[in-house]
Amino acid sequence: MHFQPYFAQIDIASIDITDHTYVLGPMEHLVPDTELLESVRKYGVLHPPAIQLLNNKYIVVSGKKRILAAKSIASKEKLLCLVVPQESPELSVYTILLEESFAGKPMSLIQQADFFNRLLQFCHIEDALPLLSRFGHKPVKYVLEDLLSLLSLGKNSLLAVHRGEILHKTARKMTKMNEADQNVITQLIQALRLGSSKQLKLVEYSTELIMRTGLPLKSLLDEFIAVDDPDNPNIPQRAAALLGWLQKECSPRTAEAEIKFKEFTAQLRLPAHMQLKHTPSFEDDKLTLIMVFDNMKSLQHLLPEIKRITRKE
Repeated sequence: MHFQPYFAQIDIASIDITDHTYVLGPMEHLVPDTELLESVRKYGVLHPPAIQLLNNKYIVVSGKKRILAAKSIASKEKLLCLVVPQESPELSVYTILLEESFAGKPMSLIQQADFFNRLLQFCHIEDALPLLSRFGHKPVKYVLEDLLSLLSLGKNSLLAVHRGEILHKTARKMTKMNEADQNVITQLIQALRLGSSKQLKLVEYSTELIMRTGLPLKSLLDEFIAVDDPDNPNIPQRAAALLGWLQKECSPRTAEAEIKFKEFTAQLRLPAHMQLKHTPSFEDDKLTLIMVFDNMKSLQHLLPEIKRITRKE
């Protein structure tokens, strides 16, 4: 049997806005912003919210902020809503919830993960996979599993991913950490406003140190925190100092070799058109000297002499 949703004028007072059955992601305080309130005041609710009759009361499927905005206007007693029949299969309700989400703010990664986590309670994974493409993901099992793994994050990190402060690749790596270490990473990303690549470096360096020492990240950072200046207004400078310190702790020999290499290069006093480079991570003693020529004629003029000198070497 097919249960077709329908539009109807509903008494706002009969809608239970305290019900969270279909609220996805972290339970943040839902308050309509000034822009939405002004829009509803001038034009009404342009996109009807979706509700469902359940146990003799209406619960919100989608559009809670729109309902709250309409409720705040004294003259609004009824509201046009898309009513989902009580007997509708859960798969149908969540499909409507998905479609409704595209009318407003896009779902966060955590909301997407929560959506599929709930959906899989009512359908087979083969039925859920095609819906991944609606969010721009490949409709394959490992992508779904990766998305669902984000729900294992601790509360603080989960909220930061939901708000877009922690990016997907970073969050995926953080799922391998315990909650205490996740909290430290989250606090650093928020305080230092780290972007994508720096977030990844922070997690990678931290993970390596934790695995090597077996110590919690908080205690590992005590040495750096002792010299860090939280009152320094130069956030990028502090972020660079932290990542530099972590890299040094991860690769002490490489850091020492880098210092000696810089000292050696300084002693050579190379002209501006020359640059000396070492192999990645100083894997051997080879050096590369890069020379910049103004043009082909200049290169042709000096090349015989360069060949003569290098031939002797």
